[in-house]
Amino acid sequence: MASTSKTTRKPRKRQETDVYKLIYKRLCEGIPDEEIADELNVDDEQFEKLKLDAFKAKALEYKQKPPEHTYVEYVIEQKKTLEMLNKLIRDLAECDDPKVAPARVSAMRTRADILDRMVSTGQTLGMVDKAADVTKVVGGFVFEQLGREDIKSLIFKELEGLKRIVDTTAVPIEQVTVPPLHYGDSGDENAVQHVADDDDD
Repeated sequence: MASTSKTTRKPRKRQETDVYKLIYKRLCEGIPDEEIADELNVDDEQFEKLKLDAFKAKALEYKQKPPEHTYVEYVIEQKKTLEMLNKLIRDLAECDDPKVAPARVSAMRTRADILDRMVSTGQTLGMVDKAADVTKVVGGFVFEQLGREDIKSLIFKELEGLKRIVDTTAVPIEQVTVPPLHYGDSGDENAVQHVADDDDD
């Protein structure tokens, strides 16, 4: 951030930790540096120093925090996101417009990715036991820990969801537009027929 010509002002009387917390909170909210500096009543140069100190304080806080606490906070934030995604998926499922189907599929994939990351992050931090290499994590489910009936139930559930999407978005075969055929580098439109004749021999 370029230094401005405004007169250097002293920060308001506030505990340093409170200042660091405020800077971190505002940055997470996407507030521009200039606005945060104005809120703190400091110039650009002072703010840059305060921001650097805030980063150091936050980094130290993370280093001193036990891994299990970090993971719990991570899971809480991910579950907030999952709740929003679940609501979005339900709302899209109730929408009659077939154009929303891709958005619903995308939301479902995002939900599965988050569940996968929760498992892998838990394993990295030592919060979730890492099973043998044969363990398969698909859509957030550790299949090695599921029984046969559980896996069958899960597959049927996913297939039912896929069927609902297809039923609401599928285009009748007679309405499908066939694109022009590509005959390869030779440009020989009879090439397909030649191949067919060879197969008949």
